[in-house]
Amino acid sequence: MEKKVVDNFIISLLAKPFVVLTGNSGTGKTRLALRVAEQLENKNYKVNTWLSLEIDNRGRILNRTEEEIRDLCLDSNVFVAKIDNKEFEVQIEMNIQIRCDDNAFWDSLEDGLFTNIRLGAAIRLPVEKRHVLIPVGADWTDTRNLLGYVNPFGPEGKTVYEVTPMVELLLKALHPDNRYLPHFIILDEMNLSHVERYFSTFLSAMEANRSTSDEKGIGLLDKTQLAIIVETLRTSIGVDPKVLESTELLFERDEYITLPPNVFIIGTVNVDETTYMFSPKVLDRAHIIELETTHPSKYFNGRFGEQDYTFNEDNVLNNFRLSIEYRESEHQGINILSKLQSKWHDESSFEEAKREMEILLSGIYSILRTVNFDFGYRIFKETVEYLYFAILYNQSHSDWISYMDNVLLQKVLPKLHGNRRQLSDILEVLIKFLNNETFEDIGVNIKVKELSEDYITSENGDVAKNNLDLPRSLAKLNKMRSSLNNVGYTSFIS
Repeated sequence: MEKKVVDNFIISLLAKPFVVLTGNSGTGKTRLALRVAEQLENKNYKVNTWLSLEIDNRGRILNRTEEEIRDLCLDSNVFVAKIDNKEFEVQIEMNIQIRCDDNAFWDSLEDGLFTNIRLGAAIRLPVEKRHVLIPVGADWTDTRNLLGYVNPFGPEGKTVYEVTPMVELLLKALHPDNRYLPHFIILDEMNLSHVERYFSTFLSAMEANRSTSDEKGIGLLDKTQLAIIVETLRTSIGVDPKVLESTELLFERDEYITLPPNVFIIGTVNVDETTYMFSPKVLDRAHIIELETTHPSKYFNGRFGEQDYTFNEDNVLNNFRLSIEYRESEHQGINILSKLQSKWHDESSFEEAKREMEILLSGIYSILRTVNFDFGYRIFKETVEYLYFAILYNQSHSDWISYMDNVLLQKVLPKLHGNRRQLSDILEVLIKFLNNETFEDIGVNIKVKELSEDYITSENGDVAKNNLDLPRSLAKLNKMRSSLNNVGYTSFIS
């Protein structure tokens, strides 16, 4: 798995807590989701602040004052030393001396007078499972397999609640100690059943939580169900203590089970005769990421393995916290374009980029509107959100055009599906538009003009010339056109 694929997957989750992974069997969809979740769980500390310094062979700090080390110690009592990308838990004595019980730390020191290291102030993280893998069944028609149900015929004739792994994960995520830690629900083979039937409650909650003025969000399970869950967990064997504690806290506060902002949902999708296609409602609420197969030569030449899943866990965890905080405050109303501008750090460059984004989205909107595939406000907003979190994650806006390529591929193009009569002309126009071409009307109801000094909006149906290089989106459109010509029908997920 290439690093850029893993990074795009993480950024997509940061921007939108629902990501669908599609691609041929064997492309590593489930493996990618599991590896990211497991690596973040294996991290038992998170570094907030790093300080570069020099130490001698006995661990004495050479080039930092006691005051500088004391300031670092104010934030934490857990410390990490990084040497050549290897991390060791250490202790600091008297603000001048580093101690470590790991012999590998001392073996990593240089033979000379000093070694350059980075010293980090960290916070301890709970070591626990924060993901659940749920294989979707072909017979799912409602939410019972995800959210459980009240069973009036429990042991000894008592009414109990059939608590599912998803409910347990939601309760763990709602625990106050886990507020800013990401939790992952992985729905494997998500389209073996009609997604709109068994997942409808979650689709509604995702969007309602972004719109409601209630900071608690929309309830998935109400207070009556919660009362039965409390009694069931209290009498069950082997219940995670944190799950029970979270349930009792919710019950005491007279609250209910919601879809919290620290829960991220990942679906994997295969397309064959046993599966169902997604409706526009589902596609509109997710980032759709298509994974490609790996060339055999990468395997035989040793360029395909576990190391391909590595990433900076501290950076990822810090960015997930920012994502969770963003979603917590979203109900208050956030101008995401202003937030994006604040991270750009270059006013003229930002204004030019904003203009190019507007040209691109306005043009695609105008083209797709002729066949009723136009998109609404959600797409505009989530495009900017993806750019915002991509810049936070990479700490640079220099590659913003490739971010636009990603978000166009994952949020707009998945809407396209249809036969030759519906899409043939539209695909041709889209390809020309993304290929930076000016073009004449080719038979569809679109007014086409070249870009003039005054920006041409989409309100009157005009299409301005796109100036961005978007190779991934263009390649996908060409692939869809080829499929349309060969079989008479095409869709993004195929």
